[in-house]
Amino acid sequence: MKCLTLISFDWKKADYVGASTTLNTMLSTGETKLKENDLVDIFQLIYVQPGNLFWTKDKKLIEIIKKASLEHYLYQA
Repeated sequence: MKCLTLISFDWKKADYVGASTTLNTMLSTGETKLKENDLVDIFQLIYVQPGNLFWTKDKKLIEIIKKASLEHYLYQA
């Protein structure tokens, strides 16, 4: 198993920017308000790269992921 470090991490493949931009847009338009753990949830998306799946029950995070057109990363059971 390969160990992932910040040095070996391929930042060009990270789709975190799309999700964070979507959250910023939702905040600036008043569509949502920032809650205590929202930034932690968004920062977790930094590590999601092509071929990975992300699992969450957080409805707000799922909405952000879908609005950012990143739902192909969502694991849905």
